[in-house]
Amino acid sequence: MLSTWPSALADARKRGWAADEGESSVDIRCVAVPLGTGCGGGDAISCSAPRSRMDDARLSEIAAHVTEAAHSLRTLLKRLGEH
Repeated sequence: MLSTWPSALADARKRGWAADEGESSVDIRCVAVPLGTGCGGGDAISCSAPRSRMDDARLSEIAAHVTEAAHSLRTLLKRLGEH
């Protein structure tokens, strides 16, 4: 599994989001998008769902929505002077 991490990280950076395929909880998928607001680098927004409700097509759709939400949140935080 360790040998796939560099490739998975490169893929996540390229597309702008990362997926958790049951690593934390069996049968749960998660999509996460970094906020990149300078808040220590670890801030992100995510969405998790049972695998039965987030197939591959739905994963891409959710990723698009989470990416849009992250962009909106970044913009709001900048306007508020928070980050």
